[in-house]
Amino acid sequence: MNNRINKEKIDIFFQNIYENTQSGKKKKSLTIIYNVLLNLYESSGSNFSIAHIGKLSKKEGGPIAQTIRNTQGKDYRDFIDYFVDNITILNNNRVDTELIISDYIDDPALKAHINIIIAENKSLKSQLNIIKNNMAKNYELTYNSSDESLPKSNNSNLLSTEIESIKKFIKDVENNNLSTRLTAMGSLKDENDILIASPGLFEALKKIVST
Repeated sequence: MNNRINKEKIDIFFQNIYENTQSGKKKKSLTIIYNVLLNLYESSGSNFSIAHIGKLSKKEGGPIAQTIRNTQGKDYRDFIDYFVDNITILNNNRVDTELIISDYIDDPALKAHINIIIAENKSLKSQLNIIKNNMAKNYELTYNSSDESLPKSNNSNLLSTEIESIKKFIKDVENNNLSTRLTAMGSLKDENDILIASPGLFEALKKIVST
C-alpha cells in the first residue's frame, strides 16, 4: 500500500461524532460510512467523492449521496473530510479527490463554478501553509541568532508583523468577515462546506498569539 493513515487519530475523531449522536439509526449510518472509507483506503482506492462513497454506502444499507450532502448529513461530511485529510500520500501519483467531485457534474457552467471554488480553497490552504512555514523559519532565526536588534513581539518566536497578521486572520474568522467558518469540531471550512484546515489549527494560532 502506498498511502497510510493515522487510524488512532481518526478513531478518536469518529468516536467524538458517534458519542454525540443520539439517533441509533444515524450511529449505524456513521459506522457504515467509516467502513466504506476504510475499505476504499485498504483497496488503494483514490475516489473519495461523496457520489462514490454514497453509492458504496447504499449497497451496505447506509446513507446515499444526497443524504450525505443535505443539512442533516453534516456529520457524515465532517468525518469524510477528516478521514481524507489524514491520508498521507507516499508516492507522486496522487489523485486530486476534490476535482473528482466535479466529474460527477454534468452542467458545464456549474462544473466550472465548482472548480473555481476548489481552486480558491487550495489557495487558502496554501496561505495557511505559508503562515506555518514562516513561523517555523522565524523560530529558527530567533533561536540561532544573537542579534538583539531583531524585531520581536511578546512571542519570541514571531515578528510583530506576523503576530498582527495572525490576529487579523483570527478576528476576521470570528467576526465572519471571510467566507471561512469555524465548525463545532474546530476545523475551518469555506462557504461551500469544503475543508480548509483540520481541527486544532485555528485554536493553535490563537494560543500562539496569546503567549
